Amino acid sequence: MKNVWFPAKKNGWGWQAPTCWQGWAVLAVYLALFILLTSLIHPKEALVNWAISSVALTTGLLFVIRVKGEAPNWKWKKIEKEKRSLFRLEKTLDQEADSQNGSNKKKND
Repeated sequence: MKNVWFPAKKNGWGWQAPTCWQGWAVLAVYLALFILLTSLIHPKEALVNWAISSVALTTGLLFVIRVKGEAPNWKWKKIEKEKRSLFRLEKTLDQEADSQNGSNKKKND
């Protein structure tokens, strides 16, 4: 069985944060190399060289994540309507509007 450093996301596409020290080490090395790259090739002076080097470094990171991580595939968890904050807000606003309409109807009668 494959030792997974980067598990697939539970919702959406891609990977989650690393689950073992090797994954965290890969991210730390990537960050250190990116900082070193930026200190050696300043983006304001040599933007094209910096961009090409950054893309190459990030491609290397994605390659390691792809090899040592789970296969990313689309996963969508169904969220109940009551749990969505937007719908709770809409529901509250609808209830307030209904209660105001009900009190206005009583006043008009």
